[in-house]
Amino acid sequence: MWKYACDEFGSAENVASRLQLFANPLNIVAPEQTKYALIDESQISEPGPVDIKGRGVMDLIHVDSCFGALQTSRAF
Repeated sequence: MWKYACDEFGSAENVASRLQLFANPLNIVAPEQTKYALIDESQISEPGPVDIKGRGVMDLIHVDSCFGALQTSRAF
């Protein structure tokens, strides 16, 4: 019998697993409600409503880029 140190089950994990199907590698897909928290710091596109198994139709966003996220320091 296997005992896991950390089990992750539930609604949030199921939705995250389903959203993975709509994301390109190294990109982020999130429910539309997330848009307002990210809109000042990210470039966002809206693919529109998508049918998510077990949840119904959800409006999704793609986070295309984050402004200033990759700032590097040239100080030596």
